[in-house]
Amino acid sequence: MVALDGHEIGVLENVRYEKHADHPDDILIRRRHLFRDRYATVSFEDVANVDPEGERVYLAVPSNIVQWRRGSV
Repeated sequence: MVALDGHEIGVLENVRYEKHADHPDDILIRRRHLFRDRYATVSFEDVANVDPEGERVYLAVPSNIVQWRRGSV
């Protein structure tokens, strides 16, 4: 997962389908920080591009907008 400002912010952990059947509603991001996992959820609308060959998801928001939380999913 790469934010708009070019920072690699984590890995794709899960996608959530709640309201839409054709695309996910939310994307769960996980990053490792000092031996602990942190999670953030971004809306599918915040995805700018997907590079399947490079296995990268590019977001349309900068990294400082992503709100992280500790703990499990």
